[in-house]
Amino acid sequence: MSLGIFYFVNASSVQAATTYYVDGTLSGTCVGGAGTSYRVANRDCGGSDGTKAWTTFNGAIAGGSVALGSTVYGRAGTYTENQINTAFAAGSGQTLVQNYNGESVTIIPGTISQGLMFITHSIKFKGINFNFNNHARGSGQYIFGVYANVSFTLEDLTVNGLTLNSNNNAVISAYGAFLPTIALNRVIIYNSPFVIYNDSSYSGNVIVNIYSSLFYDNTYFNYQNRAAGTVLTLLNNTIIKCKGYGIHWAKTGSIVTAKN
Repeated sequence: MSLGIFYFVNASSVQAATTYYVDGTLSGTCVGGAGTSYRVANRDCGGSDGTKAWTTFNGAIAGGSVALGSTVYGRAGTYTENQINTAFAAGSGQTLVQNYNGESVTIIPGTISQGLMFITHSIKFKGINFNFNNHARGSGQYIFGVYANVSFTLEDLTVNGLTLNSNNNAVISAYGAFLPTIALNRVIIYNSPFVIYNDSSYSGNVIVNIYSSLFYDNTYFNYQNRAAGTVLTLLNNTIIKCKGYGIHWAKTGSIVTAKN
């Protein structure tokens, strides 16, 4: 006699990670029904396999329809995006937002009051370029505001920075009592007041890993003002033509490792 153990799962309570698309050539959202699903080859909504697509990244990653841990592919084009507050359906892991099949994808700012993205979920941007050249705003602004205990990654992309008028503007801002893990892999960031601005009176183990990247024509590279615990690791990077300081450490009790 053999014994088996059976687990019964309510399928309606589980949202599986899947693949979605953003395509600026569409006239509207591909809702994923019969005759309204996204067709990759045609770049239209004439399919029936259930694939969903939006015309903007805002629609995809701020609408609460994409499951956390899924993949969102951006199709070729330049996208004007208003402020994005990440919002995902049930899931787990880090959502990947990537250019499709090596296509050229660029995001430029539209109407934003403080920053382009308010990051409160784990997310990776890969192969998506950001161009904020000559987009002047007030002080305390950012492209990515990481304000949660999440994993945030930029990989294989270029950021043309903010060209702002105040020193405390940054490509990445990590502020408050949150303890994120931030990774930059093979990125190019230039023309920004700060690459990373990490200012808070809170202590905590914020982890920043930066590998094989190039930073130039920035006013400052990193500003660290947490009481203790932050770990910054730099491996195989090039940092040149900083107009101010490179790495500014205002508090003790943290660790910096820099090689090559």
